[in-house]
Amino acid sequence: MSNQLTIPFNIHQRENNESSQSHLDKHRDSITGKCLIVLNVMLNGLEIWSDAAETRCFDEDGKRVIDGTGVKISSLPRRIKDLKEMGLSEWLNYEDKEGYRHWFILPHNREKVLRKLFDKGSLKAA
Repeated sequence: MSNQLTIPFNIHQRENNESSQSHLDKHRDSITGKCLIVLNVMLNGLEIWSDAAETRCFDEDGKRVIDGTGVKISSLPRRIKDLKEMGLSEWLNYEDKEGYRHWFILPHNREKVLRKLFDKGSLKAA
């Protein structure tokens, strides 16, 4: 008997060109992990945004969290799109600040997102 928690979590399956598809196939586990990091950041009450240099996080008071995710999230808009395609779109919010889009989950929606994650089979395969 396994004590391991599993959540159905599937990023998109197809890219629009051969090179991108090859990259997706080769790095699927890493990309999925980064999707989970993005979701975790937002579930912990932080806003997340990314530019070419780094991923940055902000707390609910707008103060920058220096260490943020601890990793670079490449293609953050694509990671957000993956989360939306998995059925979380109604709870992912954004604001445009400083010329960038900041994504977050409102405090009153965090429990709903967690319920969706833990309801068996609730996330759709993208």
